[in-house]
Amino acid sequence: MHIDLPEKRYYKIGEVAKAFSVNTSLIRFWEKEFEIIKPKKMRKEIVYLLPTMSPISNLYITSSKKGVLL
Repeated sequence: MHIDLPEKRYYKIGEVAKAFSVNTSLIRFWEKEFEIIKPKKMRKEIVYLLPTMSPISNLYITSSKKGVLL
């Protein structure tokens, strides 16, 4: 799956949610439920590094494309 994100070192939650066409609340839910998603705190902001995108992508595919309830 291709993720439509600009090439940057980190991404805000809104950018991640928009790339996967989901609400920010779903990203926050996945953070709490799955330990593999670990955003970083930088200058009072919570950001996602590129390696975090792979687990989010896997969750997105599993839940939306394959229809598995998480």
